[in-house]
Amino acid sequence: AGVYGYIDTTSFKFAEANKDWSMTLSVSMPIFNGGAISARIKNAELERLKAAKNIEIFRQGLILPIREAVLSLNIASAKIQDLEVGYDLARQSLQEAKEKFRLGAGTNQDILDGELALRQAESSLISGKFEITLSKYKLKKVMGEL
Repeated sequence: AGVYGYIDTTSFKFAEANKDWSMTLSVSMPIFNGGAISARIKNAELERLKAAKNIEIFRQGLILPIREAVLSLNIASAKIQDLEVGYDLARQSLQEAKEKFRLGAGTNQDILDGELALRQAESSLISGKFEITLSKYKLKKVMGEL
């Protein structure tokens, strides 16, 4: 802010010594504001960090269920391969038990044990296929496709 004033209204010449004049220059600036500016800066920085953390929490809230669903699907897929091998082995074992029985080298109990093993392998295979289907639906759900 600046203020100037002059008593003689006819002319304004600084060089004339017999004329009275005055000029005032005033600057207003707080020397101490109680740390309000630095407090506002710190508060804004904390709010920015809080917002960034909230975004990260939100992102993790989206990513974690997707990762879990993909992992579940991968585990179920790997498990089904083992279950299919187990089913094929149980089927072969039953065929061998039947062949041994036909040749007189095996017993009826061998056939019953082979059939039981085949039914258990079949049941496990069905459960594994259901697990894959369930995992696929969970993945679609967390990705928003259902």
